[in-house]
Amino acid sequence: MDAFRVKDRSMTLAKLVDATGFARSTVIIHLERLMSEGLILREKKPVGGRGRPKFVYRLMEKNTRI
Repeated sequence: MDAFRVKDRSMTLAKLVDATGFARSTVIIHLERLMSEGLILREKKPVGGRGRPKFVYRLMEKNTRI
């Protein structure tokens, strides 16, 4: 959760992997658990053009004090 305490409070999967130093698969497992518990939110990031959509993860508003 400390990784979310950055300036914009939303991060891509790649940024979370870099910030935590954990493997991508490990970060995904934790993100899924945090989403299922309602602690974080995954939002689709607008992409200009073609390609796979990007997602950003952020703390739910009620959890910004964690």
